[in-house]
Amino acid sequence: MDPPPKLTLVLDDAELARLGITPVTTTHYLVGPFRYESLPEAVAATKRVPVVGNDA
Repeated sequence: MDPPPKLTLVLDDAELARLGITPVTTTHYLVGPFRYESLPEAVAATKRVPVVGNDA
């Protein structure tokens, strides 16, 4: 038996506003396989253990 199809919501800005939903964006910093939301934490990680491929 096949799994049910995934639902995809498509909402425009007016519908989001009506629902009280505010979209926000965030910046993530990738250091090797790790992801950080804080730039100071990402920099500290590279100083602790340099990651191959990050030429700093």
